[in-house]
Amino acid sequence: MKAIDAHEGFVAIVCKGCDEIHYVSTGKKLPNGHGPWRFNGNYMLPTFQPSVNIHWAPVPERNKPERRCHFIVTNGTIHYCGDCTHALAGQTIELPEITKEMV
Repeated sequence: MKAIDAHEGFVAIVCKGCDEIHYVSTGKKLPNGHGPWRFNGNYMLPTFQPSVNIHWAPVPERNKPERRCHFIVTNGTIHYCGDCTHALAGQTIELPEITKEMV
């Protein structure tokens, strides 16, 4: 599977750009006012709408810079938008497989 139910109202995918799991809210609005995202219900070839834009503010005291992962998931592929701060910005790849043990 390329997406998996993580917990109530969230679907998890593997992000190769950030080298971590991202959780997409499909059931409720987040505290920041975003979401929920529409999900086609297909865990083998997931599609989320609209794009997902994850932003981490800089943490100067921990020497962590600002980060952004902005992506579009369509039919099991992930397109990383050009404003991502990781090396896969502007690229489209197949979503990696994910298992329950990973979440």
